[in-house]
Amino acid sequence: MSDNAKKLNWEDILCSDRKGQMELKLVILKEKLSTIAHKLNDARQRILDATPAGTGRAAAISHVADKK
Repeated sequence: MSDNAKKLNWEDILCSDRKGQMELKLVILKEKLSTIAHKLNDARQRILDATPAGTGRAAAISHVADKK
């Protein structure tokens, strides 16, 4: 195998390794995003459940958002 072929082979390996690392990071970030979305939905549901009957849900959500 020539030196040029060896160099290309190492470049392919390094590129493949970088691609694998990026894919792993993406999977981890997707997991974190999914967790955040789940927590957000839970918080939204708690707010809606705590809204007194007869008041508009949009008003309750707006009221909570105004507090932030």
